Amino acid sequence: LDAIFKYTDHPTYRRMNSQVNQNAIKKTVKSWKSYFQLQKDYAIHPEKYKARPRIPGYVKNLAMTAAYTNQTARFICKDGRAYLQFVNHRQPVLIGRESLYSDMTYVKTEVKPQYGGYSILLTFKEDIILPEVPKFPKRILGIDVGVDNFCAVANNFGDAPFLIKGGAVKSMNQNFNKERARLLSEVTKGSDSTHSKKETKRLHTLSRKRETRLRDFFYKTAWYLVRYAKQQ
Repeated sequence: LDAIFKYTDHPTYRRMNSQVNQNAIKKTVKSWKSYFQLQKDYAIHPEKYKARPRIPGYVKNLAMTAAYTNQTARFICKDGRAYLQFVNHRQPVLIGRESLYSDMTYVKTEVKPQYGGYSILLTFKEDIILPEVPKFPKRILGIDVGVDNFCAVANNFGDAPFLIKGGAVKSMNQNFNKERARLLSEVTKGSDSTHSKKETKRLHTLSRKRETRLRDFFYKTAWYLVRYAKQQ
């Protein structure tokens, strides 16, 4: 496939860096191979599936996630700051202090269209050796995840059990769904659902705020639970 695109001099293929193109082709081939394997398995064991596997969907948006290797997006440090240097771009992208990435090995970068803009996602490998899980642990912490009670936490070493309430997050999410439905009805009013525009700055801002709040809540919960476990 890579050779065919080169031979036909496809304009979209030529516009991107070769390694980015090859990653896109690999993802597509992987999706189709998975589909063919599912089709074969479905013919033999249809009872395992709720419905016949469908072919991979076509990308309808003009923008999609592009993957860069450590050769096409290099990680560099200069004067105590860390940068990403993309191929064919003179200006590097500042990604924070150099100290944030100490003891970490840079692997790859992805540029993902998100909320009317783009997010740069970096993958690092931490050179941390995790302790072995004991075969017969004596001190055990049990965490039951829910909705109204986001976490119910109990233990076998006599400390008081506790709850992390999830009502505020649940309420925020309900308000998000109501507001999103209202904004969508304004945008799609007088148009059929198939061809109407479903993206606006207000919708992007609303979705971005929701994700930020959820991420903040999840990270704070994880932060608290991990430190509680370490203390005990």
